[in-house]
Amino acid sequence: MIGRAELDKLADAAKKCGTLADALELARTFEPGLARAGALREVACSLGRRGRFDLAAQVFAAAAGEQPSNGEHLVTCARALEIAYQPKEAMEVLQRVKPQLSGNRQLLAQMFAVESRCLLSLGRVLEAEAAALQSLSLAPGHPDGREALGSVRYAVGDWRTWLSLTADFELFARGESPLRQALGDLPTWSGRPVKRLVLFGGQGIGDEVRAAMTVAEAAKRAQRVVLECNPRLRNLFARSFPKVEVRGTRGEAAKPWAHGRRFDAMASTELTVAMFGHLRRGEAYLTPDPAARRHWRIEFDRLPRPVIGIAWTGGAPNTGQQRRTIGLTTFAPLIRSTRATFVSLQYRDAAAEIAETGLPVVQYSGATLAADYDKTAALVAELDAILGPPTSVHCLAAALGKASTVLVPSVTNVDFACGDRSPWFLGQRYHRQHDGESWAECVARLDMQAVIGGRA
Repeated sequence: MIGRAELDKLADAAKKCGTLADALELARTFEPGLARAGALREVACSLGRRGRFDLAAQVFAAAAGEQPSNGEHLVTCARALEIAYQPKEAMEVLQRVKPQLSGNRQLLAQMFAVESRCLLSLGRVLEAEAAALQSLSLAPGHPDGREALGSVRYAVGDWRTWLSLTADFELFARGESPLRQALGDLPTWSGRPVKRLVLFGGQGIGDEVRAAMTVAEAAKRAQRVVLECNPRLRNLFARSFPKVEVRGTRGEAAKPWAHGRRFDAMASTELTVAMFGHLRRGEAYLTPDPAARRHWRIEFDRLPRPVIGIAWTGGAPNTGQQRRTIGLTTFAPLIRSTRATFVSLQYRDAAAEIAETGLPVVQYSGATLAADYDKTAALVAELDAILGPPTSVHCLAAALGKASTVLVPSVTNVDFACGDRSPWFLGQRYHRQHDGESWAECVARLDMQAVIGGRA
């Protein structure tokens, strides 16, 4: 065995691993203090904690190969593959391990929970729910089973059940550490009327925008509300929720607005959706700058209509970016055959890529690359259609009451697992990539008249 200091050293060294060979060599340096399989597993866990899911899955597979009869290793390997958006490979591992788990109810429960998540990412929602329930029947209250069932409920728009099951409930209820330290030991808001309430967003920009749908509803139940959000959203939220004090300090250690003030309760905006989402489903709730909207209306009126916003990448390395990357050239036949103006909605500078393709795509970097999301919102509000893989701009479009078409990869995350449209925003339609289909084939199936009309 090795001590905590050695494990911390291993975790630090894992940051530098670029390939499977690097990871395997790192594991060797910690033998014989750890058995070969144990060293590989520690390296894989360290990689996973840093969002290096693809490499972590490869190392877990190597660990499973060291001990092919070790059911725990194989289930962990399957979980790593599922997190790395490789559900089919994960289910192959689960089929191999299932006979070895007979009689071990805890591991069987964990296995069915992983299977549920794999099925959900493939869009097989009913089968995913059955697997999650099987997990909980074997081990009632098992955290993996609860999380799996919660994910299914989230996929169908049942945020209330999801939040009651998720292991992250404390984060949604109490916020990140700097916020808790600034506010002290505040109770989680129950939804009942209070005098002074603090709401906070979480996760990425798109998540914050989507979960803001019930801020106005929550504000009716408190005399004073402070909403902490990402600084990029401060101006847009302040205009949209005039009765709420908006503070753009999320992610910052200092919370000067909280000094010397007393509050009665706190909650995440996700929690308010669970409480009041049924009252606001499908409604627009964000208000971009009217003057900026007028500017874009004039600008677009001088261009060939319709004006279509287009994105071709989405996400980060740890949120399925590889599967959400379509590539601008994939849209070339569609762009060349459609009488329209195409506007880039990429959140990183795409000028060089656009120039290289020679495609007539316009980038308004002052809006789409702006630190202030209010500027992006004004442009998006004046577009005639929005098209692209899962990315935050679809959440923004929905919040503005705009229809959009999401190009959903064949292996997706929980947000797009169910049906042909969002359970929350009826104007957000899904165009799914078929199993084994290239993105070029998927885009070729698009009915552009339906996309422009918001019916894709």
